[in-house]
Formats: sequence, structure tokens, C-alpha cells
Amino acid sequence: GLFLSQAPDRIAAARVALETGAPAEVERAAHALRSSGAQIGASRVRAVCAEIESRAAGGHLTGVAELLASLERELGRYEAGESAGPS
Repeated sequence: GLFLSQAPDRIAAARVALETGAPAEVERAAHALRSSGAQIGASRVRAVCAEIESRAAGGHLTGVAELLASLERELGRYEAGESAGPS
């Protein structure tokens, strides 16, 4: 779906913002992903995005790279579940 097709670009944008020390941009990307994740019921994706967004909102980027890696793993799990169809 649209969420899964846009997620890699938003994660890439968050990584660039992280590398350049731009917490507001990290927060914006995480917020967009969290909102989209909530709409499709991806609760673990939403939870990781909320943590990234919270840290970035406070100007704290420590640990965000690890959270982005976790987010990518969660997206992979979600995508795998989606492609498997209903159980």
C-alpha cells in the first residue's frame, strides 16, 4: 500500500536529518510514519515512531539511529504479514 511505499523515503529523510543534527526534521518524519502506521493498524511501527518523535521533540537524538533500525525491522515484519494475507 501507500504507507509501505512511502516508508523507506521517510526513514531515509529521518536518517539524513539525524546525520545533520536536525531534530525537527527527524520529528516530522517520525510523526508522518506514526500517523500512517496508526491508520493501518501497525501498532509496533506506531510505538517505535512515537519514541523517535518524543526524543526528537525534546532535541535528544541519542539512540535514534538504533530506533530507526528497529523501525525498519518492524516495517519488514509488517510487510511480510501483509503479503502473507489473512491467516
